[in-house]
Amino acid sequence: MRLATRPQCQIIPPAYQGQIAVSAGCAVSRVRTGLPPEEMTCALPGGSLPAVIDRLRQAVTADKSAVGYAITDCRRFDALT
Repeated sequence: MRLATRPQCQIIPPAYQGQIAVSAGCAVSRVRTGLPPEEMTCALPGGSLPAVIDRLRQAVTADKSAVGYAITDCRRFDALT
């Protein structure tokens, strides 16, 4: 993955070349698009979208499993007090 600085449009050429690129964005682009400070943009080759979605689904599944463990673990410690 490539991290582009400014201008934000720098993320488009790497996507055409098969790379995923992210950018925090330039001030002009952030104002024009209404992009909030806590978000950034990403450009990826269209063909990689199914794999990215699959990896995101895997991450969500893993996160849900970790949350379940953490809740059970917290209850175990609450029972000791």
